[in-house]
Amino acid sequence: AKYLLERMSQYVSNQIWQQKQSQPPTQNPSGTHTPLPPIPSTFPELETKTTSELTLLLNDEAEFKKFFDSLPAVQTMKSVGDDLRRNNEELAKKNLAKEAEIERSRKELASRHSLANEKRMSFEQKAQRQQEVMKQFSTPALISKLTDAAAEAETASDDIAANFLRGDVDLKTFIKEFMDKRKQYHLRAAKKESLMMFSRQ
Repeated sequence: AKYLLERMSQYVSNQIWQQKQSQPPTQNPSGTHTPLPPIPSTFPELETKTTSELTLLLNDEAEFKKFFDSLPAVQTMKSVGDDLRRNNEELAKKNLAKEAEIERSRKELASRHSLANEKRMSFEQKAQRQQEVMKQFSTPALISKLTDAAAEAETASDDIAANFLRGDVDLKTFIKEFMDKRKQYHLRAAKKESLMMFSRQ
């Protein structure tokens, strides 16, 4: 009976180990691996069996499976394995959701890139047309027009400053209008200088 008990215990341990090995890698919701319960070193359920009952378990596969599935260690392992598999499914669904989000971001980036290319091409076409139009005017005439335009912008900015000092406009309006006119002045003055340098070449 002792030999049968030891043999049966070893057999049950081997069966649990094989089933444990067949479990897929599992993770809990935090993403860390969760180990399955350890294999028991002894099985009190076998110690109460008679020699004939132990012999039956060794020779009858159906009886052994029924006994094996009833062991607390096996039931615990199955329960933990089921829980972890469900966690794996949840993690897989989250990963799929992230993949879908990444794909949406990729498509959005591609769309923005395409739109940027369209705007760049439109800008280049407009710049080319502008160059063609500017070729119709002489350099001296353009310099004269830019000189007048720069002076006009500077005068306008001076008027805005004077109005602010008199209290005719508030600070917000002054800053916006004054900066706009100064930008116009510097832009026109810079264009004028560029044309003058070009005419001296």
